[in-house]
Amino acid sequence: MFDSIYNILRKFYPGSAVPYCFENSNDEDFQPQILHGISFRGLQYPFNLKDLQDIYDSLPMGSYGDLVTMENKIDTNIRCAKDITKDEIKLTSDFVEYLQKLWKDKGMLPSDVRIEPYKINFYNEGGQFAKHVDIP
Repeated sequence: MFDSIYNILRKFYPGSAVPYCFENSNDEDFQPQILHGISFRGLQYPFNLKDLQDIYDSLPMGSYGDLVTMENKIDTNIRCAKDITKDEIKLTSDFVEYLQKLWKDKGMLPSDVRIEPYKINFYNEGGQFAKHVDIP
C-alpha cells in the first residue's frame, strides 16, 4: 500500500502546511514538487504556517448563499471560513493537468473535466460549514 499524499508531503516538507484535500489520497505516481505550481500573493508553495496565518488574517470572511432570501450572507455559525478568489491564486498548467488526471483516475464523473480555479475555501482551526444544500 502506498503512503497517503498527505503523509508524503508532511515528510517532504516538514513544518509546512499541507492541503487537507490530500489527507486521504493515495497516488503511487504523486510527486510533491507538483505543488510548486501554487502561488498566492507572491508566495510560492510550500507555505510555512506563519505565512498561512498571515494570509488567513488578511482575507475577508467568506459568505454563503441563503436559498430562502437568495442573498449571500456572512454568519460564522453557518460558515466560518475565508475565501481566496481566483484572481489571488495562480496555478501552473502542470498542477491543473495533475488535478484533472487525478479526478479521472479516481473514477469521478464526468471523467473528463476542465479544472478552472473559482475560489479556495480557507478554513482555520475550528472553521466549519454547517450541513447544507446548495441547490433547492
